[in-house]
Amino acid sequence: MLLQKRLHKLSLLISLAVISHKVSAVEFNVEVLSTEERGNIDLNAFAEPGYLYPGEYNFRITVNRTNVSSDDFSVMVFPDVQEKQKTQICLTKEIIHKIGFTNEALELVSYSTENACADLREITGIEIKPVLGEGRLSIQVPTSWLEYSDATWSPSSHWDEGIAGFMLDYNISSTLTSYNHRDDADYTTYNGSAGFNYGAWRLRSDYQGYRQNSFTNKKSQSEDLSLSRVYAYRNIKSWRSTLSVGENYIFSDIFDSWKYIGFGLQSDDRMLPPKLRGYSQQITGIAETNAQVRVSQQGRVLYESSVPAGNFTISDLDTFIKGKLDVEIIEQNGKIKTFQVDTANVPFLTRPGQVRYKFSTGRPINYDHDVDGPGFVHTELSWGVNNHWSLYGGGVAAENYGAMSVGIGRDLFQYGALSADVTQSVASFKHDASQQGKSWRFSYSKEFSDINAELSFAGYRFSEEKFLTMNQFLAKSLNDDWFNREKELYTITFNKNITGLNTSLSTQYSYQTYWNSKERNYYSLSIHNSFDVLDYKHISTGLSLSRTDYNGQIDDAFYFRVSLPFSNGHLSYSNNISDNNISQQVGYSSYNKENSSSYSLNAGVNSEGSGNTQGTFSAYYSRPLKWSNISANVYSSEGNYTSFGASATGGITLTTKGGGLHSGGFNGSTRW
Repeated sequence: MLLQKRLHKLSLLISLAVISHKVSAVEFNVEVLSTEERGNIDLNAFAEPGYLYPGEYNFRITVNRTNVSSDDFSVMVFPDVQEKQKTQICLTKEIIHKIGFTNEALELVSYSTENACADLREITGIEIKPVLGEGRLSIQVPTSWLEYSDATWSPSSHWDEGIAGFMLDYNISSTLTSYNHRDDADYTTYNGSAGFNYGAWRLRSDYQGYRQNSFTNKKSQSEDLSLSRVYAYRNIKSWRSTLSVGENYIFSDIFDSWKYIGFGLQSDDRMLPPKLRGYSQQITGIAETNAQVRVSQQGRVLYESSVPAGNFTISDLDTFIKGKLDVEIIEQNGKIKTFQVDTANVPFLTRPGQVRYKFSTGRPINYDHDVDGPGFVHTELSWGVNNHWSLYGGGVAAENYGAMSVGIGRDLFQYGALSADVTQSVASFKHDASQQGKSWRFSYSKEFSDINAELSFAGYRFSEEKFLTMNQFLAKSLNDDWFNREKELYTITFNKNITGLNTSLSTQYSYQTYWNSKERNYYSLSIHNSFDVLDYKHISTGLSLSRTDYNGQIDDAFYFRVSLPFSNGHLSYSNNISDNNISQQVGYSSYNKENSSSYSLNAGVNSEGSGNTQGTFSAYYSRPLKWSNISANVYSSEGNYTSFGASATGGITLTTKGGGLHSGGFNGSTRW
């Protein structure tokens, strides 16, 4: 045993020496060994670079210079059966699955029945090399055999399920108001998520509530606490999907939303690399030699990668990239080829070759968690056919109700992007005639790179009078025909940046009509500008105009604000006109970079249409702490009331490893 340990140490020392010095021939002086040791070891094996003496080693494992885990692995080294001067490094099934092989590569891996070591001879191009000086086992694998990965994302083979634990996230806000001519009152609202993690499963309950007190001679109090949903979910890594069970909502890109109890399965873009989420056009080309491909926009490099000679495809552009892109292929011989690509972004476009889906089944429930509708099945599918076209559609099937939708998305390149779909609904009722109708929808988006502007027409929708959504069908089935039946909807958003004038402009228009109710309109226009005057730098102004027409009641609003740097903060003046009321404020605000706290002080005058005028004062303070994000505020209106408020957002996490308080509400999601 003692001899084996000494030989193991000797193996490490000799291997380091051989790796560190390249020589044409290696000879060892065995005189340094005892007489007994000389007869038990053949040092000629160590002449082979990278030779390891058989035994057990602890290695940090890297694949293409990237760690597969923060932990070390126990690796066995066995004598080579065929060549006595060599040894074989044993990679177990655990290590193989940490490497991040594609499914195709994993099918080529076999395991020895003798010692459960992986046989990788069918996977070409693999190089396994111990780096003893770093305590590292280096595994080089051609990227074609590996799952996609980049510097900001690890493949699913590197993920784990976390540890078991309890969590409670909260968002609480409280206000105490002292009235001049009424009883004082306080009002507290709270919401958040509570849950438990065990293995791959996450049990969650979303809660919300309030508590209200009125301090009269007889104190009155009202309060409520409700659970908006109770559910469990888990990720299915191999499908890049999430499975949920319990109470949930239909979150659809095509149909309306309703609450149900049952289970759902849907593809989850969050399990994809950031650059493969959503929609982004592919760029294809041909490289004559090993080349650098560079994608830029208005001089800013957005993407750069090396490609081998031949055809190449770039499919991992960030989803936020829109407009005209400049592509350069820089050949190894110095030759440069350039071309341009125009792209746009519409929600119903899917990356070429990708499929996104949603499936759910169950029973509709109301806010009291009672079942109030028939069982249903809901499906959606979106497929990126190629660089130009995407197909999408879906259906809802229930007793006495059905809906089906088909749509198409088209990237028009320099002309923007367009999608269109039609939905047909059929519904029958016990004491009423059957209804069926259609709903058409068009969406358009265009990035005008040359003038630094974006138009999003998202878009136009027309629904026939007898078209019913699932929610409308459920309401009518319960003899509760309260809902408004949508007829036409227009929505236009336009944004424009005027770089030379440091000005941005944004406008929105929304117009909704109904078959059984008055129309609703909303218009808004916002202009923001930044400029310098003499020694005063970065003066900013903002102007906003809006009109809301809701069921025949019109509300116009005007807002103007100007601010300039002063001391360690900003002085500001604002004027707000709404519903015949005029409010003018002067204020000072400041931000502390050291602790990320901020505060503001404002004083002003409110003038009502009736002629009444009151002075006002307000203050606000916020600061993120390690255990919670907190804020406090006060507002006083002369002759009316004074209000004090405070809020906190944070969470509690308890595990078998310990517990703690943290700031920020995660809504029951992952924390670290």
